[in-house]
Amino acid sequence: MSQMQAYSQLYPYMVLETRGCSPALRLQAIQKTARLFCRDTHGWQEELWPFSLVNEQDEYTLVWEYDAEILRILNVWKLTEAAVTAGTRGDPMSEDLYQLNLDTTKESRTILKFTDEDRADVEKGLIVSVAFLPHLDATGISCAFLDRWAEGIIAGAMATLLKMPAEK
Repeated sequence: MSQMQAYSQLYPYMVLETRGCSPALRLQAIQKTARLFCRDTHGWQEELWPFSLVNEQDEYTLVWEYDAEILRILNVWKLTEAAVTAGTRGDPMSEDLYQLNLDTTKESRTILKFTDEDRADVEKGLIVSVAFLPHLDATGISCAFLDRWAEGIIAGAMATLLKMPAEK
């Protein structure tokens, strides 16, 4: 998993254009823009992997350290002995073989439940690719995500702030 970067580290790129805005208002604009961007594009993607499996187990807890929730599971791969030996991800699983417990996705853990007997074929673990959605009150986001999308987040936040009526 990637390190976290505070949204406040983006302020210097916004100061000249948004001089009259308080840091709290800048933070709110960045939070909103980052959340909408992630929701619309599934741009913040991470792999949660591998975790050990027990034969015939059908529920697994996914854990992450971000101030975010899982928006969507993008892929699940089964790691088998052959895949580990070949250095590959393994076999992708069909979406109808697993489901996400949506009651727990807002926490920093969630339950991935298998709905089929296919779970017994997993030998070495799973790789789960997910799209994250930052919480609205998050104060930071993945460095890897910001390395790629910082300019878009900054531009969206500045557009939001510049559309606001000026104080008199």
